[in-house]
Amino acid sequence: MGVQVPLYPRKISEKKVKVAVKDVAPCEKVVSVTVDPETVKQEFEITYREIAKVAKIPGFRPGKAPVHLVTARYQEEAREEVLKKLVSKTLHEILEARKIDPLVNPEIRQLDFTGEKLSYEAHIEIRPQVKLGNYSGVQVKKNPVEVKDAEIDEVIERLRAAYAKYVPVEDRGLEVGDFLIADLTVTVEGKTVETRKDDWIEVRENTFLPDFAAKLKGARPGEVKEVDVDFPKDYAKKEVAGRKGNFRIELKEIKRRELRPLDADWAKEVGEYKSVEELRDAVRKDLEAEKSSQEEHRLKNEVIEAVLKASSLDVPKGMVERRQNQLTEQAIRNMIYQGYKQEDALKEKDTIREKMRPEAEKQVRLTFILDEIAAKENIQVTEQELDAHFDAIARESRQAKDKVISHYQSENLVNGLVLHILNQKVAQFVRDKAVVV
Repeated sequence: MGVQVPLYPRKISEKKVKVAVKDVAPCEKVVSVTVDPETVKQEFEITYREIAKVAKIPGFRPGKAPVHLVTARYQEEAREEVLKKLVSKTLHEILEARKIDPLVNPEIRQLDFTGEKLSYEAHIEIRPQVKLGNYSGVQVKKNPVEVKDAEIDEVIERLRAAYAKYVPVEDRGLEVGDFLIADLTVTVEGKTVETRKDDWIEVRENTFLPDFAAKLKGARPGEVKEVDVDFPKDYAKKEVAGRKGNFRIELKEIKRRELRPLDADWAKEVGEYKSVEELRDAVRKDLEAEKSSQEEHRLKNEVIEAVLKASSLDVPKGMVERRQNQLTEQAIRNMIYQGYKQEDALKEKDTIREKMRPEAEKQVRLTFILDEIAAKENIQVTEQELDAHFDAIARESRQAKDKVISHYQSENLVNGLVLHILNQKVAQFVRDKAVVV
């Protein structure tokens, strides 16, 4: 791999350089550059004069030291400066003359700089040519939004559970359906992997650990129970998945859940509703709104998929790889958040990365297609829209707006946010132009 260098957007005088441009891929060019020795020599002379103006050499005031002393003392600094100037100047002039517009800073490879001659190759990713298919009037079928009584019943029961009372059990042992409060120690092959204090455990018949409830049945507060288990192979914590373990449970309390009756008093407590029927109507409206939102999201995705399928372009390999890396890192962070050990998650990195390639390629294709539509339809992001997004980010993150803006500016994230807003606008434009049947 080479290094990436920034382009210095300033006009320079004509330099004697040999240039060869080669297309090595649909979205990649290699520019081979050779700078003649006389130009290198002149750049060194200019650089040494500039250094001499500020050089601090014992026995001489700044700017008064002989050039040969400056040359001897600052040879390495001059070499670095000349290299940087010559590469940036020559490459900028070549790209401007050849009307080559890089997607990212060119990557410099095969660099050969002896101090007397300079040659290098610039590997450049360029924007692909997009052949847009039909994006206006895409036909999609809308599914009816229906809320069943059983779905409302399910929400009502969840609300009842949320507002339930938990009554201490003192006249019997633990039964299925009870809740126990206990100190819990989990060991796997003699090694403690988890401890919890005053943990609430619902004792259910069907759990991810078969017979767990049966082995606890009849236990009373003050008792200590040990339950041997076989962890399923798909258990969330990979370090114990498929292995034998032991739960040591010190029972402290047993409670049973007491559901409130379905009456007006409970409905009022839930949300100032006058009756259970009024509460059910509100639940129905919420479910309808949620399903309508999901259906709208599905329709928009279907329209976008149709536009993707109808359009064609060659995607830049480097851009796909960068997006692939981003998606992979994001997936690994999610795994760690879900309980995976970092070293276990990292072992899956190559497998995850390979799985992410189709999605990375799809996202890159979509970026260029939406951008092409934006240019064709003159869709832009206004200052007001960007400002509104900063407002929303500030609210969600509970930070001052000026701090949010400062962070986005210092981390060079503003352009990415603008692109995100633009993509949203174009996607909505395409959706609005769709024919829904």
